[in-house]
Amino acid sequence: MGASSPHGFVVVRGRGYRPEQVDGRVTDLNEEREAAWERVAQLTALAEEQAQEAERLRGIAASMPPQTYEALGARAQGLLATAEAEAEALRAAAEGEAQEVTEQAQTEADRIRDAARDASARQRTEAEAAAERTVEEASERADELRADARAYAERLVREGGHRRAWLVAAEGNARARRFYERQGWVDEGRVDHPAQGPDGPIPVPCHRYTKEVSGPTADSGPESGSGPASASASGSGPGAASGTDSGPGPASASGSGSVFGSGPT
Repeated sequence: MGASSPHGFVVVRGRGYRPEQVDGRVTDLNEEREAAWERVAQLTALAEEQAQEAERLRGIAASMPPQTYEALGARAQGLLATAEAEAEALRAAAEGEAQEVTEQAQTEADRIRDAARDASARQRTEAEAAAERTVEEASERADELRADARAYAERLVREGGHRRAWLVAAEGNARARRFYERQGWVDEGRVDHPAQGPDGPIPVPCHRYTKEVSGPTADSGPESGSGPASASASGSGPGAASGTDSGPGPASASGSGSVFGSGPT
């Protein structure tokens, strides 16, 4: 079990996170974001309902005719005036409270909406950064494995008594070509590589790369007529296509669209 990141992800072998944990965390964050948006929608709807209710009550109050009660006595008139004053005060207080509640609800809805938007952007940025780191680390690890496999193939060529190895990489595969150039392979120009097709060989535009592998001696190996020796490395480079060329005639080893060659080129 590896160490944990600040976000709760388990670090695998010190290089990356478990994809299922990243996916689970992103799912949880999306659920929290959706819940926040739902709460914002509820508060917004409540504010609108309260505003509509206040407007309806104001309309009802405005449409009511004034009551004079002129037939009542002076004492009743005094009680009526007192009741009307209290009603007006209550009406004003209710309208003020409704307005205050509406404003508070709108302010809270705006605050939650802004907080949800900021949290969503921040969490999305963190998740994207974590995913990019995972992809980069996986790519670096894949390059290391390819380099190890290529070094092993070079060693086989060297042990076979050859001084130089060659391979071809598809012309459009810039990533593979950069990988080989970082490993010390020299681009000797464009060639048409005969890739195996359903109806026979198909010429594929490629670039031929060579590399000195420092054989035991200059007089050993195929150059001294000892006969062909080849080593194949299937899939050892990112998208390479190649073939062996050792001894007096070419011998090819194919597999997964990639071949490795050696010989006195």
